[in-house]
Amino acid sequence: PALQFYGANHIKSAAISAPSPPWTTIVVFRCTAITGVLQRITRGGPLGLIGIIPDNNFYVYAGVNLVIGAADTKTHIIMGVFNGASSEAWLDGVLKASGDAGISTGGILGIGAGDGPIQGFWGFESALINLNYIPTAQERVCINRYLSRRYGVALAA
Repeated sequence: PALQFYGANHIKSAAISAPSPPWTTIVVFRCTAITGVLQRITRGGPLGLIGIIPDNNFYVYAGVNLVIGAADTKTHIIMGVFNGASSEAWLDGVLKASGDAGISTGGILGIGAGDGPIQGFWGFESALINLNYIPTAQERVCINRYLSRRYGVALAA
């Protein structure tokens, strides 16, 4: 099962709060449209975002973009570790970017959109996990293995 989003027509918000840094957001999703505009897959507060930026790259953001790589329509697992200067962006079990993603604060979790209808997500979200800590390397492997088997995501070797 998955939630399907059609851009501005399907904006959801969850009655759960994103924690304060450090925290980790993990999302399993598949894009159905790469639109050339900002799409927010998840929003963990005023900042703390996972989505697609206008140049059609996946990203993790908390004031500064950590660019992950070219967006596509495959099913993926993105893990965003929000920890100021030690933030990380993972794609399908591989660290793609690290560094200063900025400072973020917790807030109400948004799913499928961000600040306004023009940032709506086009696609499916199958899983969303928020952790109030940074998983260890072993925990990260276990989480990725479980999600890859559950949702058919090919992990990089």
